[in-house]
Amino acid sequence: MAKKTGLDWTLKHYYKITHFVHSGERGASIIPISNIAHSVHLIPKFGPIAPHHWTSNNILKECDTFLINCYIDRHNFVTLR
Repeated sequence: MAKKTGLDWTLKHYYKITHFVHSGERGASIIPISNIAHSVHLIPKFGPIAPHHWTSNNILKECDTFLINCYIDRHNFVTLR
């Protein structure tokens, strides 16, 4: 199995992902579509109360940390184990 990089095993077997930041700026990459195996289900990570201004339109910009739900389907469960 390939080594998983840039991911932390947290909160009862969820992987935590964060934005890449360099010199205070968020980084981004363009990757070939052939490198995309499938989509994943992201769960925004927040404290006891979710910010009211978060919407499905702005959550990727507003939230800094997400959890990958590897239990959403069998393929993710097996792949991310």
